[in-house]
Amino acid sequence: MLIFSLAAGEARAPHCSEIGEFRSGICELLLFLLQILIESWTCYIVVKYLLESAMMRTEALCSQGNYCSAFGLLLSHTVIAILLVAIVPLRYKATIDCFNKANYILYHRKHRQTMSVTYFTMLPFTLSIMIKMIISNIGFYIKEPELYYPYNFAYFGPIIIINIVAVLCSICRQAYQEINQELEELCTNPTANGYLLQRIDYLMNDHWYVTNFVENISSCFSIDTLLIMIDIYIQLVLFLYVTLWSMFAQKIFSGYIWPHVAGLLEVAIITVKLVYLCYHCDRAVSQGNATILHLQHLSSVTSNDVNAQKLIRIFTMKVNCRKAAITACGFFTINLKLLVRIIGVVLTYFLVLIQFQVDGETSQNKKNATTGKCLSWPCLKPV
Repeated sequence: MLIFSLAAGEARAPHCSEIGEFRSGICELLLFLLQILIESWTCYIVVKYLLESAMMRTEALCSQGNYCSAFGLLLSHTVIAILLVAIVPLRYKATIDCFNKANYILYHRKHRQTMSVTYFTMLPFTLSIMIKMIISNIGFYIKEPELYYPYNFAYFGPIIIINIVAVLCSICRQAYQEINQELEELCTNPTANGYLLQRIDYLMNDHWYVTNFVENISSCFSIDTLLIMIDIYIQLVLFLYVTLWSMFAQKIFSGYIWPHVAGLLEVAIITVKLVYLCYHCDRAVSQGNATILHLQHLSSVTSNDVNAQKLIRIFTMKVNCRKAAITACGFFTINLKLLVRIIGVVLTYFLVLIQFQVDGETSQNKKNATTGKCLSWPCLKPV
C-alpha cells in the first residue's frame, strides 16, 4: 500500500503544491496484527510438524536423503519470517520518516519523469509465488494444507521489505540523476555568475539531503536486510542442493516432473530477489558517487571563476566525506559486488553438500539409503 502511495506521489508531484505525509492508521494496525497472527500460527504449525517428523525417526542421517535439508528450509524460513514482522514496531517511526522524506523528494523534483516499473514489481513476485503453489499442488499431495499455505504466505514478508527498499533506492537514484543532469547543464550552458553560484549551492544542499536519505534507509532497514540476506543465502544453498540432488541422484520423484519444476522455480525466485535487491541498492549508490565526475567537469569549465571554484571544492569535499551505502547492520554492503561474493560462496557450499551426501551414501549400507518416493509435501513424513 505504501509502495503504491509513493507511486501516486511521483505521478502527481510536479503539479501539487502541498506535501502529503504518511501517518499511521487503523488499517495499518489491523494489517500488522493480521500478519503477526498468521506468522505466529505458521511458526507454531511448522515447529509442531518438525518435532513430529523428528520423533518418527530413530536417527537423523543427514548424510543420506534430504531430511536435514528440508528440515532446515522449513525452520529457517519460518523463523526469519516471523522475526521480520516482529521488528516492525521497533523501526516504525524511522519507517514513517523514510516515507515522508521520499515523499518530500518526489514533490520537489524539478523534472517530471515517467513512473518507474520498480513500484509494480510486487505484482510479478506475487504471481510467481502463486504459479509455484499451483505447480506444487500438481506435483505433490498436500496432506497438511494448514502447514503448506501459511508457509507460502510467509514468503510475502521478505518480498515486501525487498520491494520497499528497492523503491526507496529508486527514488534516491532518480534524485541523484537529476542533480547530475543539472550539473551537466551548468557545464554546457554558461549562465550569469550569481545564478551559477546559486544553483551550485542548491544542488550541494540537495545532494546532502539525498545522502542523508540513503543513510536513513540503511539504518531503518538494516536488521531487515540482514535477516533477508541470511534467509536468501540459506534458501539458495539448500534449495539448489535439494532440487538438483533429487533430480540427478535420487529417485524420490521418479516419473514426476512437476516437483522438479517447482524446485527450479523456487531457486529462480530466490535468485531474482537477491539480484533485484543488490541491483537497486548498487544503482542508487553509483549515481550518488558519480556526482564527483560531474563536479570535476564543472570545475574545468569554470576554472576562471574564483567564487565558483571555492563552492565546487566545498561540494566536492562534502561528496567525498560521505560515501552513500546501503548496509546490513554494517556487516556488509548491499551491492553487485556482494552478489558476486554470494554466488561464489553458495556454489562452494553446494559442492561441499554434494560431496558430503555422496560420501554418506557410499559409506552406508544400501538398505539404509533414502530412496523411497516422495509424494506428500514437504517429504519429511511417510505418506
